[in-house]
Amino acid sequence: MRELLSRLCSVRCISKFLFLLFLLSCAASFQRSYAINIDSAIDSVFQQFDISKASAVTDVPPRKRGARSYTYITDLNAPSGKNYVVITDMVGPNFLAVEKLAGAHNGKIIRLADMRNLTTDAELRAKLVADLNKVQPEYVALCPRIENFSENVTLALWEVLTAYGNGTINVFPSFLVASDPATFSAFIDRSLSGTPVAPSALNAFIVGQSTTASAGGARAVQKAMVFKSLISKLHGTSNSVVVKTSDSIEDLPAQAETTVTTIDASGKRVFKLPPNLQAQLQNSNLFVLFGHGSPGMTCTLDVSSFRNIPLNNEIVLCGSCFSATPDYSDIPSLAATANKHSAPFFKRAIANGARAFYGHMHENGGFPEMFVLFDALLHGESIGQGYQRLLNVQLKESPVPAGKLVMTPEQLADNTSINQRNGLLYIMIGDPASKLIYER
Repeated sequence: MRELLSRLCSVRCISKFLFLLFLLSCAASFQRSYAINIDSAIDSVFQQFDISKASAVTDVPPRKRGARSYTYITDLNAPSGKNYVVITDMVGPNFLAVEKLAGAHNGKIIRLADMRNLTTDAELRAKLVADLNKVQPEYVALCPRIENFSENVTLALWEVLTAYGNGTINVFPSFLVASDPATFSAFIDRSLSGTPVAPSALNAFIVGQSTTASAGGARAVQKAMVFKSLISKLHGTSNSVVVKTSDSIEDLPAQAETTVTTIDASGKRVFKLPPNLQAQLQNSNLFVLFGHGSPGMTCTLDVSSFRNIPLNNEIVLCGSCFSATPDYSDIPSLAATANKHSAPFFKRAIANGARAFYGHMHENGGFPEMFVLFDALLHGESIGQGYQRLLNVQLKESPVPAGKLVMTPEQLADNTSINQRNGLLYIMIGDPASKLIYER
């Protein structure tokens, strides 16, 4: 009898175990059946808008990545090191925030007296490369003083990182910068406390600018509609706006079911968003813009129009030109007009609570480059990983050798020299180790 009971207990245990496996299998099947296939969603949208044929939306030949057809071929270079490293010349309260950032990641700080010296001192750049070899970074947080956040300093940093990486960038970098100590400290706190949002929880506010009735004039709207359609495929939500600066936008794609803000055909700037649009933007967690930009303006919207709109933990992706224009530009023509327009968009976004900002110091290529970064974020990569992908694409396409990126005073006044380096002035602001979007 004891032997029979022992066998029955064994049978019962095995049955319970098999039943438990069955339940786990069902749960896994249920999870798989409702999980979002990000690749399929992207492919579907790209086919819908015919992006794989280098249409007016992409402006460039497509790149292949497995079964997907996107805008550029990108590879992720795995760092040899495993440390979180901060490169900074900040002082005072700003440096206290830098220490907090480094401490949260058990990181190391490389402190420079003045980052602007990197643009003129080759020995200082070589010493920084040597310092990086000692600390062996994986993530590199670039924290310049606001007056040293400029074109040539940025190029000097890429020259350092490519020297460390033997011609390519093999760390995960990004900038952390803000207008003043209080804003910078709050930005660091948000960066450290933020959590990733699932693709299905994205709530996007998307802006596209239409300048003429021609295909080129509606191109920014097409790009905005690609994002709108993709967010829908990912089961997220979105509100979209067309800023209209011409009398006709008859050629807008059928997907442009949008709220249209009509702007006077003379191209005057908008200095205040309607209340309903302010509310939609305030409630979003992803802010995407496509259209023309100039210092202090994006998509005909003056940066001051966002002054009182909270962007709490917002991911801001700006495809307009001059959204990250430095206050202290190295380019004489830009430096001369620095005080004649509203503050750069990146400063307003960070001051209003954004967690991350993507933009360009000068002329932005728009969709192809932005999507390299957004694709990486959608696939659960960190800010630094996505930014590395984009920078290495630009380095491969750059006519300037990696060791010749820093501009001389003569080159800073030469449009050809500036334009040759334009692709390396894309800016990503945020903690390089942070993951913004993640399917948990």
